[in-house]
Amino acid sequence: MADQSDTSPPEGVPAARSEPAASLQRSHRVLVWSLIVLASVLLVVSMTANWVQRTALDTDQVQDTTDQILADEDVQQALSIYLVDQLYANVDVQAALEQELPSRFKALSAPIAAATRQLALNVSERALASPRVQALVSDAVGRAHQRFVNLIRSRGEYVATTGGEVTLDYGSLVADLAARLGVDPATISEIRRVVQQVSTDLRQSLTAAQARIKSVRADLAQLQGGSLSAQLQEDLGTLQQSVAQLQTTIASLETTIRRAEEKAPSQLEGRLAGLNSRLSDLDGRVTALEDQIAAVLKNPSEANVQQLDPALASPQSQITTLLGRQVVQTPGQLVVIGSDQLDGVQTAVRALRNLGFVLPLLVLLLYVGAIYLARGWRRRALIAAGGGILVATLLVLLVRRLSGGSVVDSVAGSETVKPAVQSV
Repeated sequence: MADQSDTSPPEGVPAARSEPAASLQRSHRVLVWSLIVLASVLLVVSMTANWVQRTALDTDQVQDTTDQILADEDVQQALSIYLVDQLYANVDVQAALEQELPSRFKALSAPIAAATRQLALNVSERALASPRVQALVSDAVGRAHQRFVNLIRSRGEYVATTGGEVTLDYGSLVADLAARLGVDPATISEIRRVVQQVSTDLRQSLTAAQARIKSVRADLAQLQGGSLSAQLQEDLGTLQQSVAQLQTTIASLETTIRRAEEKAPSQLEGRLAGLNSRLSDLDGRVTALEDQIAAVLKNPSEANVQQLDPALASPQSQITTLLGRQVVQTPGQLVVIGSDQLDGVQTAVRALRNLGFVLPLLVLLLYVGAIYLARGWRRRALIAAGGGILVATLLVLLVRRLSGGSVVDSVAGSETVKPAVQSV
């Protein structure tokens, strides 16, 4: 193919007549180069989008990667430290040893408990090297990732069943480590049951009561005179039922917490006691609200109605506080994505996922179109397209390498876990 880069007019052709052709040729070349540059830029985005599609949203791929990660000694060591910390935070190891030791050796329970931490680390590391325990970790990661995928696909249903959090649950590993050390894992199960009750029964009751309170307060704001409308009377009756259900849930949870406090270590006992105190405070406010609702329904005088809104505002504020915080962390549970991050994560992943299907085809069409339009200098256009692909690939690799250090620094909370994060 002849190269027509020379724009001088052919012999015998006036220069004036060749100027439009030269201008057209320059515009033609600008168009071809623009298509190649645009295709190369979109190729970078396409690589990122397809990585999200293939790696970040494929649960099988994530579990396969997890299996490879678990074979790394740095990861095993970091995970062992985490599991032991979780065990000692949720089980009173000293008290458990004291019960097992003979009477004359009970005084040794404290130094033995301190010494067993290193033993626990050794046992945990050996356990994590076994296929059975690695399978437990892989399953936990797989379940968390499936929750993440469910969040992306159906946010409404997901939030309704999980409270809007994606969690990575290592509780079974903590219980397994306790059993290997001869410590009764029943405490862990008890704490997990308390947290589960807080996360499901209490949250559902709080949400229902909050919605009813909001509805009644809206009706009160429009109330004129001292008489109750039929709608307000109906809403008050429904709120009374929600309050009664909430009181039953609080009473059941307080009993469960008291049983768990008897076995929990001091640091966890304090958190459970704090939760119990908040629930008692809420119960007092709800009881006062129930009495005020009964008084209004019995005698809807202007004085009783005026006292109702402050009685509604007090428990509403407390309910909002309880719904907005994780009161006690589940043993062996890590929150990967919180409810406040849902919008951004869902929008970004959905956009990249859709682009993963469209961009590769668009990039191919742009490169083919540029080469087709480069009539007379296609060899150079083909080399330019190849160079664009090479530059896009090198750019992705360079960004990955340069960002690796900052990612490790941001994820690693301390120097001790940096080797594990780098391995991952």
